[in-house]
Amino acid sequence: LAIARPDMKVSMIDTVHKKTAFLTQVKAELGLSNVTVYTKKVQELEVAAKFDVITSRAFADLSDFVNWSGHLLAVGGQFIALKGTAPPEEQERLPQEWKVSKLAPLQVPGLQAERHLVFIQKTE
Repeated sequence: LAIARPDMKVSMIDTVHKKTAFLTQVKAELGLSNVTVYTKKVQELEVAAKFDVITSRAFADLSDFVNWSGHLLAVGGQFIALKGTAPPEEQERLPQEWKVSKLAPLQVPGLQAERHLVFIQKTE
């Protein structure tokens, strides 16, 4: 995203130092001034400006995702989670103030497994 959209600020968060060290090196090698890398748990992260979009891949149950990351989301923002099968039981466990606004099936080239993007927003 940071390469394709140099006008967009991209923050990457992981608890594993080896992964974030790699991301920091890539940022430096490619001269990506629009990237910030954090080594910490998302629930411990504090930022000055909230994020319009928060994405995840292979992170957590949807309810944990919004509970742990909700403090980082801007008003009117949305979560986008990459999931395998459409997770109806996870959707049902979402806290009352959150709703799935869109469920988009994905076709990943060379992969026969089921994949979905789950878009989540705060209810009005």
